[in-house]
Amino acid sequence: MLNILVTGSSGQLGLHFNSIKDSVFNIIPSYYKKKSSFISLDITNKKDVENAIRACKPDIIINTAAITDVDFCEKNKSLARNVNVEGLKNLIKYSRSKTKIIQISTDYIYDGINGIYNEKSIPNPINYYGKTKLEAENILLSSNREFIIIRVSTLFSNYSNNFYNWIVSNLKDNNILNVVDDQISNPCYALNLVNLILDLILLDFTGKINFGSIDTLSRYDFALEIAKSKGLNNELLNLSKTSNLNLLANRPLNTSFDLKLCKKLNLKLFSCYDTLKYINTLKK
Repeated sequence: MLNILVTGSSGQLGLHFNSIKDSVFNIIPSYYKKKSSFISLDITNKKDVENAIRACKPDIIINTAAITDVDFCEKNKSLARNVNVEGLKNLIKYSRSKTKIIQISTDYIYDGINGIYNEKSIPNPINYYGKTKLEAENILLSSNREFIIIRVSTLFSNYSNNFYNWIVSNLKDNNILNVVDDQISNPCYALNLVNLILDLILLDFTGKINFGSIDTLSRYDFALEIAKSKGLNNELLNLSKTSNLNLLANRPLNTSFDLKLCKKLNLKLFSCYDTLKYINTLKK
């Protein structure tokens, strides 16, 4: 059985790992605050990292811990870098050389000018969040470790703060929302990402891979799909442009993915329609 240490287990991605029951995987959740069923692990604290790794002796570390609020990162660069970069450095430093590290990265390493990015596309982040995630990628690439780097976009689920829950909660309250149609991506459902990670482990995959839904959608079109799936009033959605939102950090506009590598590996790909339909079957 593989010991798999998951960092950031209270986040929307980490939470989905907690329900995995499998004879192959021993999932060990961790959280930077003390929590009864989790190992206490602040990845920015070297002693914490050393103690946690010594205790659970992971064969694989899945690093889901990160600051992903793009505008927050722009305002709090030191903290963002400490978590998104230095935290990964600590995991590399204190784990065994044969421990495989799986790093969750982002479509925001791209500048969003051309779209249809594949794993060989040249990164060019235009905000500080993207820069920290690219720096973390490069550190892992140069670490002489077995690794997987997974770039995802518009991560969503029925847990935590994300675009999906923002749309649903506001439409339920009959709030009018301005949603942009010029930010384009392949939205990624968190549980689909978890299953992809487990499949990649079983395939003994090493390298970089881009992952998301099989369909490419603007934020506005995705919001329409969400509203439709929940039977909510889509007339409350106002079409807008990114330039009208006065955001602190720059946003790459078209970060759509070329998913040929996923198809080549016969990995499961899902449409947003099928994923939203599945979420509606879950218990509230």
